[in-house]
Amino acid sequence: IGLTRAALEQQAQAAADAADISVKAARDQQAAYIATGKIGAQVMSGLIAISRDFAVATGQDLTAATAQLAKSFADPIRGAEDLTRSM
Repeated sequence: IGLTRAALEQQAQAAADAADISVKAARDQQAAYIATGKIGAQVMSGLIAISRDFAVATGQDLTAATAQLAKSFADPIRGAEDLTRSM
């Protein structure tokens, strides 16, 4: 994804503040998004920022919501269909 460890940490801190989640939760989400090999740094920040609200809206815990977002954004066409079904 092209980010240094320091940049990832800075992103996790900022995203945690924006999403009102712990830094650990933001790091866990980063790891899930990086693991797809298809989600870039710019998108990651936005996904982390909406993750808590997405979890609440879909009745999931944060880990499950992150997994669904990672899967959806790694394959946008199939992901759009999955997101539509979950709402």
